[in-house]
Amino acid sequence: MNSSGAPPTPRDKLSCWVYKNRLIYFGGYGDKHFRQLNNSRSFVVDEALWVEEVFWGWNNEVHVFNPSTASWSEPHTHGLAPAPRAAHAGATLGSRGYVCGGRVMETRMSDIHCLDLESWTWTEIRSMSAIPMGRSWHTLTAVSDTTLFLFGGISVDCAPLSDGWIFDVQAKLWRELEHPHKDKPRLWHTASLGKDSDVIVFGGSQDDILFVF
Repeated sequence: MNSSGAPPTPRDKLSCWVYKNRLIYFGGYGDKHFRQLNNSRSFVVDEALWVEEVFWGWNNEVHVFNPSTASWSEPHTHGLAPAPRAAHAGATLGSRGYVCGGRVMETRMSDIHCLDLESWTWTEIRSMSAIPMGRSWHTLTAVSDTTLFLFGGISVDCAPLSDGWIFDVQAKLWRELEHPHKDKPRLWHTASLGKDSDVIVFGGSQDDILFVF
């Protein structure tokens, strides 16, 4: 497809929100040329992987694609953006996009941030309760107008996870759920809300994906 505007640089392990018939991308891991490194706060260089003037690393950029006009744009956001990351999880509630966890360098996080998709304002949501451990390769699924369901992923110690958590965005509270599948850890999977208010988890890996290849 021919498109107008400046597309994002190549990347993977990013997240995508759908809002008002637009695709809104956040973060990811990929490469930039030296001339594209114009903001050190939006890109963290992976010092273990660079070739001459090509740098690899993590970003916290927001890019919007409008399919009806086949055009790219990069909105100017306000507030304190999340740290650059990849392999995080994202979900949409109403006019807000949520980002949870992810990895930058050797750190896996458990923070949660919200982007107002009308005003393009970032807010970090600080939990009033105990929080899940840091992770990447997990999923975050909207299960009601005010709650998100987090499942699985891989921990800071590279252990596959099988825990499930509910986050109430209004009360700012995490609650761990008991379920009968704690013996079935999962990462690199997909998840979607079912018609009976259940969450369908599909595919993924039960092992550290770094040892798959």
